[in-house]
Amino acid sequence: MPRFINRTAKIASLAVAAMLLTGAQSRLGDLDSRLLASHNRERAIAGVPPLRWNANLARSAQTWADHLVRTGRFEHSPNIPGHPPEGENIWGGTPGAFRPEAMVDRWIAEKEYFIPGVFPANSRTGRPEDVSHYTQIVWGRSAEVGCGLARRDDEEILVCRYSEPGNVMGRDPFAQDWRKRLAALEGDYSTLKAPLAMSAAGFAAASSALIEGRAALDSDAPGSPGASEPVSLSAAMGDEGRELAAMGG
Repeated sequence: MPRFINRTAKIASLAVAAMLLTGAQSRLGDLDSRLLASHNRERAIAGVPPLRWNANLARSAQTWADHLVRTGRFEHSPNIPGHPPEGENIWGGTPGAFRPEAMVDRWIAEKEYFIPGVFPANSRTGRPEDVSHYTQIVWGRSAEVGCGLARRDDEEILVCRYSEPGNVMGRDPFAQDWRKRLAALEGDYSTLKAPLAMSAAGFAAASSALIEGRAALDSDAPGSPGASEPVSLSAAMGDEGRELAAMGG
């Protein structure tokens, strides 16, 4: 009888593990193509060309995501001397609680605060970091993206890298012929909003580099959320930013 009980318990454990694995595969299946599609849906709304997936950017993004999970930090990667600058968006959240589309949607939701103009004068709040993830996603001169996702018991982190980088001081995020279109939409700002596919109890303070020849602005961190609800990390964790060389133009 004990052997039968042990065997039954083992079978039950394997069944639970299989269910969890199937759920994770369903939630994150075709991760690369879904992340790319989420970016390009928003770029189509903005009227800028679609991004292409870049495997090298994806590898470097995965390396940094693994580093953040391993170290417990939430910050941008440092400059690499002699390496072309790249844009970078970072998201963090409760493991297993968010689909890839919801992660990207959190960045896109910043367009609620976006106003047309040259960067960094694109935020209704006066804080460019409040829109810098969105502006990187729709940056007209960015052509390629690659992302990596890493996880530990209490946190899941998504890193996306972009080339060429967005958020360049003194540049319009969009191609010049789209600036008039956005200005016209300013009268009906609701047309710029997109649904936020995440828990109403969740919030995020993911990170995006500001290209200005010096360190990106630090985010003012509100208090930590309660642990009982799925959340996106982490306004309580300071964003030190990522220093990148200034881009001409």
